[in-house]
Amino acid sequence: MNKAEDVATVVAVTIPIFGQLACTLFDSGATHSFVSFRFARKISSMPVKLELEFYVATLSGEVLNCKEVLKGCAMTIANRELGADLVIMYMYDFDVILVMD
Repeated sequence: MNKAEDVATVVAVTIPIFGQLACTLFDSGATHSFVSFRFARKISSMPVKLELEFYVATLSGEVLNCKEVLKGCAMTIANRELGADLVIMYMYDFDVILVMD
């Protein structure tokens, strides 16, 4: 008997977040939503320390420490205003990674 495997779905788009265009990856396999350190410095939201720091393992094998989050980041997707808490992480390929349910 064959067992179906869970496959993560990813979609890359550019969307406005806090009025700045962000190269964004929607990832059904992500556990949190993330923002790059570089992009976080461009927007007008103050980071908040996470209650518990955590580590993220990347596909390249790096393990990154996450300590801060931007709360309630406003974004427009398909003409709908949404908000997300974005954990700040050192990444370079995307400005934002959003959990996709």
